[in-house]
Amino acid sequence: MINYIVFITATGEIVTNISMLEEALLDTVTASVTAGRDYLAVAGNRNTQYVVTGVVTARPALSVVATWSATTIASGVTATLGTTLPVETVVTVVASGAVQLLGGRGHSVVFVNDGSFEFSSTIPGTYTVSVECFPYLNTTYTITVT
Repeated sequence: MINYIVFITATGEIVTNISMLEEALLDTVTASVTAGRDYLAVAGNRNTQYVVTGVVTARPALSVVATWSATTIASGVTATLGTTLPVETVVTVVASGAVQLLGGRGHSVVFVNDGSFEFSSTIPGTYTVSVECFPYLNTTYTITVT
């Protein structure tokens, strides 16, 4: 079995994994490589790795400091997530269960442009806060509003 990864040349982000029985099927790999992408004959995990100068490398952790010290905050209290988040960090907040029914669509996506993200809710319930900023590993927090 031969493993290949296809990645974005500029960032190193792994976009797909391909496994095949014969090297003769390399045309399948090269056909999936479009402009701005390249491939390597290695196994890779897009969730935990990326490519740096032709080498599959572990994605670093995003060092984020949150002002909440516990996973529970009081209704209406503002909690700040980081003061040095990289520009273009994507923060997604998803409400669960009854909160989703009461609050409408139940999720919010924010693109961070100033280095920080603030979370506040007056609706008690559980919220999942996901932080994504490639090449860093994705980070998830669960917050309960009381």
